[in-house]
Amino acid sequence: MNIKLTSTEIASISKEEEFILSVVNS
Repeated sequence: MNIKLTSTEIASISKEEEFILSVVNS
């Protein structure tokens, strides 16, 4: 599979990951 993400999608994914990590660590 060849998946290409735009920089906007990558940014939104990293924001979601940051949010999830902050919830888990709280």
